[in-house]
Amino acid sequence: MKDAEKTKKAGEVKSHFEDISKRYDRVILKNIPFYDEFLDTMVDLIPFKKDRELKIMDLGCGTGNLTKRIKKEYPNAGILI
Repeated sequence: MKDAEKTKKAGEVKSHFEDISKRYDRVILKNIPFYDEFLDTMVDLIPFKKDRELKIMDLGCGTGNLTKRIKKEYPNAGILI
């Protein structure tokens, strides 16, 4: 496969994933009551100060909503994806 074909294919895969992930997030919001509150509670239960340099491993079990919230609340956290 030529570089141009690889680049085109990578763009198609990225676009497809972004579309599917948006649909996934909409389904989660419809089917899990209080999903946003659940994520907020998960972050609130982290027993460290907000300025601490945490190391977080994202296991890839969703679209990254919890990881994004952790990074927002803990800006010094390192995220391993």
